[in-house]
Amino acid sequence: MNEDFYVLSFETTSHSIQTEQKALRAGLAVQVIPTPREITANCGMALRVAVEEEKRLWEFFHSLKVPCSLYRISPGSGAKTAALLAQSLPK
Repeated sequence: MNEDFYVLSFETTSHSIQTEQKALRAGLAVQVIPTPREITANCGMALRVAVEEEKRLWEFFHSLKVPCSLYRISPGSGAKTAALLAQSLPK
């Protein structure tokens, strides 16, 4: 699969689990994945979101009350690249 996708990465496992539950309740399609090695994070769990969910993802991201980072992963034809799009701080 060589399609771009978004990744939400977290500082703690509890934040990733809490955010997954909130995303599912909000109807956002997420998948728990190991944090891609292209991303440096304190937690080994991340949430993958399809590019088709971009608008809903941004709305969801801005509603979060846990620190996290949003990346766009581009597999391309060789090594993956990770572009940091935004970081949220606790409110």
